[in-house]
Amino acid sequence: MNNSSLTIEVEEVDNTSILQEKMASHVKTIEALERVAQSSDWKILKEQMFDGVIESLERRLRSESLKKEIDSSVLYSLQGQIVWARRYADLESLSDAFKVELKEIKKQLHGKTKKRSS
Repeated sequence: MNNSSLTIEVEEVDNTSILQEKMASHVKTIEALERVAQSSDWKILKEQMFDGVIESLERRLRSESLKKEIDSSVLYSLQGQIVWARRYADLESLSDAFKVELKEIKKQLHGKTKKRSS
């Protein structure tokens, strides 16, 4: 049987409403992060909680890496905790990450509206 003449139709799924909801959610999150980052309460919490946690985790990581018997799972765990602490302690960077995602969502939406109007 010669299958060269067969055509496959791909049904395009319209996820515009999902992207619009995601976009609205990201906008709200970005605005909230920026408001919280500017508050004096956040500055106190960051200084009292997150800055000390990051330093403590980094000390533990250095200490663990200097041991004769290195437990790689402990090293990986500490590295992950440091990444998490840095990410959430720096609200401006977290907001920037959401902004990048928001730009990608807008590109996807823009591409969909272009296809429809063609």
